[in-house]
Amino acid sequence: MDRPHRIMLVEDSRTQAIKFQHALGKAGWEVVWAATAEQAMAEIDRGLPDLILLDYYLPGIRGDELCRRIRMNIDTRGIPVLMMTTDDTDEAQLHGLESGADDFVPKSVDTDILLLRIRTLLQKAPTQAAILGRADTHFRHARLLTIDDSPTYLEYLAVELSKEGYRIERATDGPEGLERLRREPFDCVLVDLVMPGLNGIEVCRQINQLRNTIDSPIAVLMLTGRENKEDLTRALEAGADDFVGKSNDMAVLKGRIRALLRRKFFQEENRRILEELKNKELETLRARAAQEVAEARVVLMGELERTAAELRRSQDELRAAKEAAERANSAKGSFLANMSHEIRTPMNGILGMIELLMNTSLTREQRDFLGTARESAESLLRLLNDILDFSKIEAGKLELEAIPFRLRRTIDDAVHPLGLRAAQKGLELACHIAADVPDAWHGDPGRLRQVIVNLVGNSIKFTADGEVVVEVRGGVAGALHFSVRDTGIGIPADKLGVIFEAFSQVDSSTTRRYGGTGLGLAISNELITRMGGRLVVESALGVGTTFRFQLDLEPAQLDDLPTPALDGGVLDGLAVLVVDDNRTNRIILEEMLAGWRMRPRVVDCGRTALDEMSRAAAGGSPYRLAILDGMMPGMDGADLARLIRANPILAGSTLLMLSSADSPLSPDQRQELGIARCMLKPVRQSDLLEAILETVGSVASGPAAAAPAVPVRETRSLRVLLAEDGLVNQRVAVGLLEMQGHTVTVANNGREAVAAAREPFDVILMDVQMPEMDGLEAAATIRRAERETGGHVPIIAMTAHAMKGDRERCLAAGMDGYLSKPVRATELAEVLAGIAGIVAPTRLGPARETSPSPVDWDEVLQRVGGDRGLVIELIGLFVGESRHLSAEFLAAAAAGDAIRLGRAAHRLKGSLATFAASGALASAARLESMGLRGELDGIEAAIATMDGDLEKLVLELTRFASAASERAGEPMGIAGGPA
Repeated sequence: MDRPHRIMLVEDSRTQAIKFQHALGKAGWEVVWAATAEQAMAEIDRGLPDLILLDYYLPGIRGDELCRRIRMNIDTRGIPVLMMTTDDTDEAQLHGLESGADDFVPKSVDTDILLLRIRTLLQKAPTQAAILGRADTHFRHARLLTIDDSPTYLEYLAVELSKEGYRIERATDGPEGLERLRREPFDCVLVDLVMPGLNGIEVCRQINQLRNTIDSPIAVLMLTGRENKEDLTRALEAGADDFVGKSNDMAVLKGRIRALLRRKFFQEENRRILEELKNKELETLRARAAQEVAEARVVLMGELERTAAELRRSQDELRAAKEAAERANSAKGSFLANMSHEIRTPMNGILGMIELLMNTSLTREQRDFLGTARESAESLLRLLNDILDFSKIEAGKLELEAIPFRLRRTIDDAVHPLGLRAAQKGLELACHIAADVPDAWHGDPGRLRQVIVNLVGNSIKFTADGEVVVEVRGGVAGALHFSVRDTGIGIPADKLGVIFEAFSQVDSSTTRRYGGTGLGLAISNELITRMGGRLVVESALGVGTTFRFQLDLEPAQLDDLPTPALDGGVLDGLAVLVVDDNRTNRIILEEMLAGWRMRPRVVDCGRTALDEMSRAAAGGSPYRLAILDGMMPGMDGADLARLIRANPILAGSTLLMLSSADSPLSPDQRQELGIARCMLKPVRQSDLLEAILETVGSVASGPAAAAPAVPVRETRSLRVLLAEDGLVNQRVAVGLLEMQGHTVTVANNGREAVAAAREPFDVILMDVQMPEMDGLEAAATIRRAERETGGHVPIIAMTAHAMKGDRERCLAAGMDGYLSKPVRATELAEVLAGIAGIVAPTRLGPARETSPSPVDWDEVLQRVGGDRGLVIELIGLFVGESRHLSAEFLAAAAAGDAIRLGRAAHRLKGSLATFAASGALASAARLESMGLRGELDGIEAAIATMDGDLEKLVLELTRFASAASERAGEPMGIAGGPA
């Protein structure tokens, strides 16, 4: 009589064990129970069971790990393993089967089903043993590729694994191993995790990709000298099939290899069997399909012919109807477009003649008549423009641009001209673009401006009092959120669905109060849709309306970035008081000024402003700048300015006025009140920044009479082309240039400058921001022309503010240097003397007054509170660091590592800033920019310039430290000499 099957039960729960022992015993099987993996392995050593019933969750060594060890042992790997667990999840089942289990059941399974699974595995056991025997024979001469950078370890592996009958090939690095795999077939690859160059993780990823291109599966075993969970996770995620530490016993490695080869064998067997089944199923399906087709063909042929004829007739009718509709729609659009063009031509003439007539001598009554005629003509022209846009949309001829543009300039240009209309109705018009929103984007700025004008104009029309606010905020992945909010009459809920339809209005009666065609919102909605967004509206009667839309735009690189990086720190920490009764305006101005590194304080009325200014002055920190709202209830901006000037303690503050009214004060009144600049709301950010820099900057520099004299130099008279659109700046620059004996030609914008540059000039002074064509574009155009004609005229940029990246962009446009506004006589003389051949500029950087020292010691001592001991300590640290970084520059350049070079230059910039070493700082900034852009052409010259600046700087620092130490009676304590 055959002996009963011997079943090993591995279960840590005694209750569960008793239940399973009872069921298995009743089935006639001998049961051996082990409560832990360790006990199970000991029982297996005493005698091999016919089947193992294994709990997944065991204390200590888990069931899946025990199963993996069983499969690694040549004596036990053929024993069927049935995994069971209370956690019936896909993850647990996957881990169990991947560890080598033959089947997986939940503990809650019916007893009869459990016994059936066990009987099935016991019946398959002889067949599986036979297959394993074939697998052993098949893989006894398996080809293994070992990839490791250690020749010693490769030799060790070859000797040990050859004992198993494997054919061993070697590769000393990842690229060599991958090349072998592409040329030759291998059954298993052993990859070292840590290798120079291409590490094991990357090799494993590429092998994983290679698997998809070959027929035979490749097993991958990762080797490492360090065993940790992080490395195991990375290896398996990269596609490794198993992970073994080099410190493990060789028997473990051999067992893992056998397990992988066994899995590879079963994969190939399964694929072969599945292929055979698939071919048989296909043959059966083909035969059945052929029979069914033959039977159905006769029945369906007539029906198909009838259906096809009907379908052809329907298609012909639909095509004819579609073509007729397209022709009608195109004809309608073309007619509207042609008519709009024909009417606009005489309308432009009418408006032009009215403007000319308005400039002649007229009576008051005649001027009123002409004013009415002009308003009517402009209203009609706006209507015609709307009709033309609508006709383009209807005719399918509306095209969108995709060009780089500046968001803040586009929104400011759209909103600013509407300020007067808002002021005429007594409304506050505000524009708020969040500080974290980038400025450079790709899109259609003209159509975006049109949408904003339509929405803001609509809000102004339907708002009697309160405010209209434009807001732009950033989102994720390039999304921009726009909103236009007003405190107007609102829209009834039943009309919200029709306001975006063409020629539709909330009130369409003949007695309606508000005019218009109803095209503005329809066109705006269509434009936003074409730009990939969606226009939505929220409204409440008597409360107001908010229009919102989102655009997903691509970032761009432009000349201006939103965060100013102001040279010289003119505005750093500048205390400024904002006085405005409108809360929205206060929030916008506070955020804007804080973004320029100023210290703003906002108040809502004139009385509070006086109290705050008095408090600050009494505390020894008076406000150097106050920004006043011109129109406030109670005490307006003019009254407040008058009281400030009347108070000797407060009179030293610079005053700027913002007003919703057009020119609320005459020039004489502004002079009387001491108001430096008066600007119309909503003020452009660039205009406000320029006004602050010009007024506060000039105050910080002292009165004109105290300005340092222009150094007298032996230099020649130059022919200067001045490109500047501001009349005041033109007068200043022309006066300074003529005072120095130079001849000046003025161009009012970049386009005029390009045209004028065809004539010979010794130097071009180029304003960066100008209408029609800005300074950077003009400089680039001039440089392109010079490449064809030869020659090189120096171009010096002039700007009222230095934005991040200005040096790099000026250099890229072909400029040779730049001057910061307000332009000082000494700086201008320095630059022009260099142009004339007395002092030649060697690199792009801000012009500086002639000074024997490369360090601004007053600035350095102010930063450390006058602590010379701290300065000496910092000098010691810097000298050592500069030597190291100088060597780092050379090493990075020799290795062609631009990123490393840029990082070293960035570190040096931070240290140089401590010593206010503007010359060396400019050289470091250029090196950093070249490194981050990956630009290595000319890097040796840039490093040589940097080293020269460092040498001068270190000599100056050493001189200061020596003098300071001698005065203090202390040793110098400097770490070294020049870098």
